[in-house]
Amino acid sequence: MQLTLEARSRRVLTPVAAAAIAVVVALVTFVRIPETARNTMWADDASRFVGENIRVGLLESLTIPYGGYLQFVPRIGGWLALRAGDFAGLARDVTIVSCGIAGLFAALVFVLSSQFVRHTWVRVLIGLVPAFVPTIPMETAGNLANLHWYILVATPFLFAFVPRHWVSGGLLGVAAMLMTLSETQTLLFVPLLLIGINRVRKSPVVVGAVLGLATQLISLNLAPRTGRNDVDLGLSDIAAGYLVQPFASTWTTDAARVGSIVFRHGWWVLAVPFAVVLLVVAVGFWRGVAPQRIILGSLVVGSAASWAAPLIITPSTGFLFAHYTLEQFGEFHVVRYTAIASMFIMMALLVVVDVAAGTRWSRLPRWTGPVLGGVVTATLVVSAVVNFTVPWSTRDVGPLFSDGVVTATEQCVGKPADTTILIPAAPNPNWKLAASCAYVQR
Repeated sequence: MQLTLEARSRRVLTPVAAAAIAVVVALVTFVRIPETARNTMWADDASRFVGENIRVGLLESLTIPYGGYLQFVPRIGGWLALRAGDFAGLARDVTIVSCGIAGLFAALVFVLSSQFVRHTWVRVLIGLVPAFVPTIPMETAGNLANLHWYILVATPFLFAFVPRHWVSGGLLGVAAMLMTLSETQTLLFVPLLLIGINRVRKSPVVVGAVLGLATQLISLNLAPRTGRNDVDLGLSDIAAGYLVQPFASTWTTDAARVGSIVFRHGWWVLAVPFAVVLLVVAVGFWRGVAPQRIILGSLVVGSAASWAAPLIITPSTGFLFAHYTLEQFGEFHVVRYTAIASMFIMMALLVVVDVAAGTRWSRLPRWTGPVLGGVVTATLVVSAVVNFTVPWSTRDVGPLFSDGVVTATEQCVGKPADTTILIPAAPNPNWKLAASCAYVQR
């Protein structure tokens, strides 16, 4: 049976658009990262994802738990970066590889969103979100340790997706296993695997996800997570933190200014706009069809859960947001859990745009939908443009990895080849990459 012209066009345009989104997200993410940060090795990358690749190789490193669980994608990224160029440029190569992987997951979101989002232009915007989240270059972008956030944002689309062909089902099954073997919070979206579970072509996705998560639970049991602080973190702290961190930073990167305004004028300055956003989302959920409601609800829950879960699992006195003083707000900064929750917020609002653009609003003027969609889209675009350049990054003061390699090379002069040399990484001297003189002098 011959394909229709529309179906043929879709088969050609979808992979082209996905490839374009992958490239654009990778490039934009790289450009947004300050130059010094691009050439500075991040903490976990140095000690774990690159360092352990150097010491034991890829296959063995994949079996090493970190924080209680396995992290396949960051370790594979470290292996790729080590083979991308010379050792002195390793930090830059890690940044490039990390941005490239982020682009791949953004493209995956675009492809999978076809079952939940009706308008292609909205799907394109959703696919571009990972590159334009205001706070993304501060810590999340350009390093292997934070790739799991890009994995998490693609998870609801993957788990809810129902493949139409065995080939796509098999490929997505591999993706599901790889993603769950890299991020345990994918467990939050397991109920979505029930969607279309009676269709045999979804079985590879279900099997891949279940096997990956089961392996993570075994890993956590064999190497329990440690380091929990005895901090009395309350629901008010989690809720207040959500308002002043992911919600506020969806529109601005100046967390200290936002915190100071809240302290002086009260929480209503964030509660009111948050209520407006909730109302917009509620309208989208009310007027949307089943697939739109499924993904919209998943994104909303994902935003709240991806913020609350890390705070509950690893509480800290810095997370007592409801009890902050004016002095603390003056030194306020964006924490790393903010970017993923903001990603979910932006994608959820774009799903509302999709609903508004395709709904006939009975008893309301015809322009209601376009105006609502236009206002939401314009707000997100303005936020992305205004906050394109970030004021700081956790790596923008170095130490430059290339300088560390020069020092390491000098230290290796006259020493045995198996001598271990430590090369400093950000954000403090406690983080280092360990390599033998033989490796440094290759």
